[in-house]
Amino acid sequence: MPLKFYKNEILTGRSGVYILKKFLGKGNFGAVYKGLKQGTDEAVALKFITMDHSDLAFKEVIILAHLRELQAHQNNLIKFIDHFVYNDCFCLVFEMLDMD
Repeated sequence: MPLKFYKNEILTGRSGVYILKKFLGKGNFGAVYKGLKQGTDEAVALKFITMDHSDLAFKEVIILAHLRELQAHQNNLIKFIDHFVYNDCFCLVFEMLDMD
């Protein structure tokens, strides 16, 4: 269950290509990296969840997809952009929030 990724590593998602830029943090279930969406240079947060927590990842994707349908980002909830499997991890892509 690798969680080590490298700067400028390129990941192909379902709705875009992402370039990893910076490690942001690690928790019990995975790690978060800052990245850029190729073509738009939109800053994104990529949350990697290890496969041994796949049940949690599936539940999170279902909930986030439902919130996306409700346009929750217009009500001050973080925008869910994409999800895919990469390097034996689930990857969830979100808008990047300011870290002030």
